[in-house]
Parts: sequence; C-alpha cells; structure tokens
Amino acid sequence: MLKSRLEDLGGQYGDFEAHSGLWQSALQTKDSLVNRLVIEHTVHEGRGLDVTPLTIERLRKNGDEISALLLEEILEDELTHVTAGLKWFKYLYLKDHNNASQEEIISHFHHIVRENFHGNLNPPFNHSMRERAGMTKEWYMPLTTD
Repeated sequence: MLKSRLEDLGGQYGDFEAHSGLWQSALQTKDSLVNRLVIEHTVHEGRGLDVTPLTIERLRKNGDEISALLLEEILEDELTHVTAGLKWFKYLYLKDHNNASQEEIISHFHHIVRENFHGNLNPPFNHSMRERAGMTKEWYMPLTTD
C-alpha cells in the first residue's frame, strides 16, 4: 500500500532514508519467539501506535487525505499486532509459569526489552491506543528510564 502511494506521488521505494531498527531487532530475536513477540510486536509496533496518529495529523494539515486514510488503515493493523504480540507473550510465559502473577509477567517483559532493545522507550506515548491493545502503562512506562 505504501509502495503504491509513494509511486502515486512520483517516488519509489528506497528513495528516502529509513532506519533499520526493525530489521536489526528481527535478526537479534531470530532464535526466540518470546523475544520476537516482545520486541517486534510490542516495542516496535507499539511505537507505531504512538507516532502514526501524529503523522496522520500532519498529512491532513498538508492536504494529503489519501495518505492519511492509508495510515489510518495501517494504524488499525498495528493495533492488532500489538494486541496479538502481548496476548501470545503472556500465553507462552504462563505455559512455563502457570501460576505467575501479572507483576511477574510484566517483570519478565521488562527483562526481555532491556536485554534485546537498545535504549529506553521514548515518549510521546499514545496511552489510549496502547490500552486498547491491552498494554497499560505498567508495561512500558518503567522502560522509559534505566
């Protein structure tokens, strides 16, 4: 979808610089499904929940309703990805630790993020979208500092 929209605007995929954080995290978590779920689906795609609405707003302010609508669709996908990542992370953790408390689950989540994601999570956060995904503040706010 993004490739087609870029072409509609006279560009091509690869015309603009992009960071490789998602790819680097995929390589780093290649041997662990649990780590992949946490880093890719909740950290990176969680960030998508935070920044995409701001991008949509900027596109609308600049008169690009088509791109704004496209990003709204992508935002809903991000929401389902974060929801699923969190759900399956909890499921796998409870499979091995069947009587674990919510605090233990969240603590293990924090451990995985600190071991596999370089740096802190940075605001702004879209608290309402994260909460819709099942990710309340205790999941991510402690990760904003060392």
